[in-house]
Amino acid sequence: MYNHENIAAIETIIELKRKHKCSMLDAIVMYCENLDIDLDEFSDEIETWIIDEFKRVGCDTARSILNLSAEELEKRTDLEKETIADVRRILQEEFDKGE
Repeated sequence: MYNHENIAAIETIIELKRKHKCSMLDAIVMYCENLDIDLDEFSDEIETWIIDEFKRVGCDTARSILNLSAEELEKRTDLEKETIADVRRILQEEFDKGE
């Protein structure tokens, strides 16, 4: 069933295909690679103060955290290695569910 979100996604994919002059499959891959999740969506699994610490250093989405190494996150935040590893695991699991 189509809804407004699905239609918007399809329109975006078609625009990516047109803009990049690529196949529909390549456009879908580009679209999916750009999907992200706001950290606040994980407030039931990650404590608010931890989310706030990531936001303090400019990491306010799941991909912004996953795109940095654990070592880089440790340098930028006041979080322990174990906490960073737990957060990265939670975020990665969410993206793995969507695959």
